[in-house]
Amino acid sequence: MGSYGKADTCETMINFKKLKAAAKVEGEPSWLSILFDRSMKEPLLLEKASEFFEPQPCRLFGSDADQKRINEKLAKLYGKLGGVPDVLIMVKGSQPSGTYDDFTWYSVQEMISVFKRARSSLTKVHATFVTYWILHNGRKMIEGPMTDEHLTAFEPFILDDFWEHAETAYIRLASMWDRAGQLLDYVFFNIRQFERDGFPTVVDRIKINFAALDKDLEKTEFWNQIKQYAYREQVDGLKWLLRRRNLLVHSLHLGEQHSLKKEQMDLQYYFNHLDEATRNRLGAMKPEEELAALHLHLTTFARLFEPLCDLCLWGVDLIAGMRKEKEWVFT
Repeated sequence: MGSYGKADTCETMINFKKLKAAAKVEGEPSWLSILFDRSMKEPLLLEKASEFFEPQPCRLFGSDADQKRINEKLAKLYGKLGGVPDVLIMVKGSQPSGTYDDFTWYSVQEMISVFKRARSSLTKVHATFVTYWILHNGRKMIEGPMTDEHLTAFEPFILDDFWEHAETAYIRLASMWDRAGQLLDYVFFNIRQFERDGFPTVVDRIKINFAALDKDLEKTEFWNQIKQYAYREQVDGLKWLLRRRNLLVHSLHLGEQHSLKKEQMDLQYYFNHLDEATRNRLGAMKPEEELAALHLHLTTFARLFEPLCDLCLWGVDLIAGMRKEKEWVFT
């Protein structure tokens, strides 16, 4: 650990000298105790509170039956792409290889992990919105010694928290589809390094390179569901979500703008290649509209998770069939 021990490292994160001095002041709260108490209780508090939200932040699986069915499909996908199969059939006396490719499994787990984080971020957004709504519309519900003047002073801080959590939620929601694009890139093109292409671009390449090989793909529900969301530029579409993420990461932030004219000028500058209606859709909406959009995109990913599995299985079977045909031609 070099010259830094555990105590030294802790003291670099907390100014105990300042904290002790504050504790000597009569009536001064113990901020460390308050912070510790909040950090310990917040995850459980948010999860419990989310049961009363309307709508509730959706879960990846709607039911145990859905989870079982989708996991069975994923197990097939892992096995077909070199993962450990559920059942090993071997010639008597032989030994299992012991060498498997778990890239697909890790890709799916990464998608699931980001979904959980996006759901956690959305829960914080919703909880902050509820607090803001009560401050703004339902102060009679508040029990405590605070005056209207105190509550009014808190409003802008809570609203800023709402926008901050909303930005994080949007970025994580878009990141889920980056992971989904990585999975499709590997399944269809054997590409493990996913850097530039977004999910709609991967869908384009699948359409160009594989859809022509199986005309029935255009008739499948899973393909049409994925395409409909991937290409849609309205607030409920993936193209809008990805543009909104890029806007937040590189250019602007959500929240009450000091000048509506300035916000419009910024949108026009950064997205001058888009029509005016599309640019306007990328601007900040009312808090309740932003919350509704976040719920919608999380729910859409959960709804399309099984179609993504179906598309991967279709691709694996199609590519395997093509390889068999080549082997037959050359034998």
